[in-house]
Amino acid sequence: MLQASIGLLVLGFYHPLLLLFDVLLISSIVFILFVMGRGAIRTAVSESTAKHAVAGALEELLRIPITYKLAGASEFARARLAELSGNYIHARRNHFRVVFSQQWGAVILHTVAATTLLTLGGWLVIEGQLTLGQLVAAELIVSVALLSFVKFGKRLEAFYDVAAAADKLATLMDQPLEEDSGESLIPNNAGVDLELRRVSYRYMSGNDCIKDFSLSLEPNAKVAVSGPRRSGKSTLAELVTGLRHPDSGVVLFDGVDLRDIADVSIRSQLELVKDLEIVEGTILDNIRLGRSDVTATQIRRMLDRFGILEEITELPHGLRTPLSSTGAPLSRSTVLLLMLTRACVCRPRLIVIDDALDQIDSDSLSRAMTVLTDPASPWSLLVFTNRPDVVVAMDKIVQLDSPALQGKTGKLHTNRAD
Repeated sequence: MLQASIGLLVLGFYHPLLLLFDVLLISSIVFILFVMGRGAIRTAVSESTAKHAVAGALEELLRIPITYKLAGASEFARARLAELSGNYIHARRNHFRVVFSQQWGAVILHTVAATTLLTLGGWLVIEGQLTLGQLVAAELIVSVALLSFVKFGKRLEAFYDVAAAADKLATLMDQPLEEDSGESLIPNNAGVDLELRRVSYRYMSGNDCIKDFSLSLEPNAKVAVSGPRRSGKSTLAELVTGLRHPDSGVVLFDGVDLRDIADVSIRSQLELVKDLEIVEGTILDNIRLGRSDVTATQIRRMLDRFGILEEITELPHGLRTPLSSTGAPLSRSTVLLLMLTRACVCRPRLIVIDDALDQIDSDSLSRAMTVLTDPASPWSLLVFTNRPDVVVAMDKIVQLDSPALQGKTGKLHTNRAD
């Protein structure tokens, strides 16, 4: 394009009419790029969004295949995919229309400009205002300039695709980040001294979930929190681990307000076991999670304590067996024990378990509780559960007698018993 621009500048010195031709030619190029290309980036983004929506629907089909195989669900899936595919085709058509018009505009401009220059230059040669050599040079300059523009036009679609990709990255990068300011906790080999003082939390809907709740967890204590459904157990687990912050009251971690501690420092000293969270990688990857200080020997020892080492060793690839996001080929109970292994192997100062133990079979639970409640373990343990055989194995019990009521304010009462 730089070579073409210099050539058109030279062409303007041949004759005033050729200078006018330059102006019209450049104006036509600007018209094709910015007027005919108006909306190109917008339609490229719309096309990309529609394409990802189709891909997301296909991934959902693979994620919950049984649901879609039930009576009527297959028709729903087909109709949904048809709608999303139609949206994609419509978006693709709109974008193609813009790109196609630009490319045809470039080709038409090439043809018209070359013909016009040949006619105008021939007349100027006949009138003696332009030499034949200058006419040939002018034709070559314009041909090179327009061929460069036509080639550039073919790259426009790639540019629009890059713009759409940049928009997707911007959507990701513009998400608000957690603030990572605050002090660091001093490393300690003992369990966490945890205290909640008159903690209250209200959902965005305005419903009170937790009101004036207090709890004290001494270092290395093993405490169970039990209560009916919708009593705020899961929310309380997230408040304890710093994933949520109370509307009032304070959560103290070794006597320090949780809000004054850097998130990285908090999370390096605790583990939360909640829903099934499996990385699509090997069993070893899922336990180690990039922590280079966790050795394979430590992992095998902890797997053996939880009673699943033999089952994993019998797999064709052992610890190198790849897992899907659902944990396959392992059973759900084994996957939960794997997550407990992940939590314990790094010897954190606090382990919080939210409902995970309620989903494990009795035999596996017995071994898991032996590991979790071991007096020699370096962690404090806080378990949210309604399972009696879990509750009786703990040092203390906290009973949430009053559930969070919809649209009403309710207090959470504690009943501690050694």
